[in-house]
Amino acid sequence: PPCFCSPLPPAAARVFYMPLVGAAIMPHGALILDPERSEMAGTPLGGAARRLHEACFAAGCAVRAAHPHLIILYTPHGLHSDSADMCIYQNSSASGSCDWMGAWGEYRVSVQCDAAAARSLLTALQAGGHSAAGLTAFSGYDAPLRWGECVPLSFLGPALSDGAKVVVLSHGPAGTLERAAVVASRRSATAAVGEAIHDWAAGEEQRVFLLISADLAHVHGNARAPRRADGVPDPRYLNARYASPHACAEPFERAVARWVETGSTAALDGAVRLAREAMCCGIEGFVLLDAAMRRAEAAHTSTVGGALQGSLLAHEARQLAHCGRSGSRLLRDARRHLPARWLERRRRPSCGRRFGGARTRLSRTAAAAPQVRAHLLRGPRRARVGGRPRHRPRDR
Repeated sequence: PPCFCSPLPPAAARVFYMPLVGAAIMPHGALILDPERSEMAGTPLGGAARRLHEACFAAGCAVRAAHPHLIILYTPHGLHSDSADMCIYQNSSASGSCDWMGAWGEYRVSVQCDAAAARSLLTALQAGGHSAAGLTAFSGYDAPLRWGECVPLSFLGPALSDGAKVVVLSHGPAGTLERAAVVASRRSATAAVGEAIHDWAAGEEQRVFLLISADLAHVHGNARAPRRADGVPDPRYLNARYASPHACAEPFERAVARWVETGSTAALDGAVRLAREAMCCGIEGFVLLDAAMRRAEAAHTSTVGGALQGSLLAHEARQLAHCGRSGSRLLRDARRHLPARWLERRRRPSCGRRFGGARTRLSRTAAAAPQVRAHLLRGPRRARVGGRPRHRPRDR
């Protein structure tokens, strides 16, 4: 739904402490960009893509509702370096297309990046002994983006138009098979990076949102692959390695969905054990996010009690089986307290719904779709001073 911005009276203020204002998982399968394309129109695949499209639109509204100044985008398909596991883009801008399998190149994205925040985060990770390196492309001009970044960013137009900037974290190795092979052995290192990101955000005077770009199992088989005009399956979307569904695909995705909805460590453990066979490109993003959220939860329960909660907006695994593209979305948010100086220096219009509400409905369309629950759950707060924070628009 439309989100309206309006200024608040000068007296309205609320003090928050914000390690992270929210987090989400969004898919990067390009088919969700336009469910009406000819290869999907009138098919079960098209219906699944539409539900994911609507859920991603709802997630985009949730991101805007969190009023982020900075969006940390984790991608498994960006630029990598042999010298470090995690690469942080240092450019002040980035652009690219959703080009994938020789199509979808007409969908382009251009974003402003926060180079100062990227350098600060890189310094913090390296000081903590984490495997991280900075990447600067084209003498500081636009860093290149592709489907792994551009597809989720395509749904964040409202937040980006409000002035939110982006920091891109690219996690190697590049291949999904290679990534699935190392997820268990370096799980503790990945979790430590998630905790470090939370701790870094806690010291920032910006509202930081963590976005994970990820798909689920890539081994659902080729039964629902899009077809060409002559009715023959389009070879671009066929998975030659797993033409038939692998037995681990559905248990893996059930485990991920349970983790999203309950925060269960046992569920995430089960997903990690199956990740190698399921060939999930985003599994390490889930490990990183889980660690960051547990760090936030520990910080809050020590002072205010209560737990962070997740919400599954959509999950379409089997109907996007042509290339294993499927999506779970996690929206977690907790009330934070900010230093008073933040209120003096960071002012921008508030978005539509009341930020202080316990729950904010995001999308009537998404809420009406099957398997979609589009709402943003907010955790407990520690203190209030006056009303809501006022924010100023950032330069676009």
